[in-house]
Amino acid sequence: MTSEYTDHWPYFIIAIVTAPNKERAKRAVKRFVSKNIDTLKSSDSAHKMFLDGNFHELKGSCMSGNLQAGFIEYICQRDTVKVFLAQVKNRQIRYGLYKNTARAFNYILGQTLANLFESGLLPKDDYMLHIDERNQKTGTTHSLEDYLNIQLCIDKEFADSVIVKYYDSAQNSLIQVADVFSNAYYKHCMQGGSAEYISPMLNAKATEGYFPAVYQFPQKIIKITGTS
Repeated sequence: MTSEYTDHWPYFIIAIVTAPNKERAKRAVKRFVSKNIDTLKSSDSAHKMFLDGNFHELKGSCMSGNLQAGFIEYICQRDTVKVFLAQVKNRQIRYGLYKNTARAFNYILGQTLANLFESGLLPKDDYMLHIDERNQKTGTTHSLEDYLNIQLCIDKEFADSVIVKYYDSAQNSLIQVADVFSNAYYKHCMQGGSAEYISPMLNAKATEGYFPAVYQFPQKIIKITGTS
């Protein structure tokens, strides 16, 4: 999140991954890594996906557009996952929202979820959110959980309960999936060289219902991208 370097980083993307069968999703990630281990290694010029020659975690920023398109095609099968996206337009952020990036992340995530509930894209239920610990500031462990319960459960009655847990992304394959999807969608928005591989695959999978909607902020608009 930045308002200072918007010429280089015009968007901030949040991917919310829902997995009806978490174990199936985890197995799919492991199989993709196993099938593409050599390609992943050759793509990892920043040395973030492999440590001492051993696989560590998937990182969207380290994957080529062609590799990301293959990942999207592989994971978006058999209703393994469904991905909701938030597209934040950094150039349009006002009112000092980014002075506290942890608070900004919490607010935008809350707004995204509220709009997904209001649009009928998420059912009323108990929710557990797995969040990358990089989005957590010291002393704010419970602030997002409290905020979401007030906004989504008490105020709007969209959800029955919300529990938030923070994880090291290397220990949580679904957070890695979200990282790959958010980076892929960023490349899609930028329409650079990688987009020629990513955009057709995203559009195809949106049509199949794997990417039902994009929440656009600060416009606060839900853009329906496919049918579920």
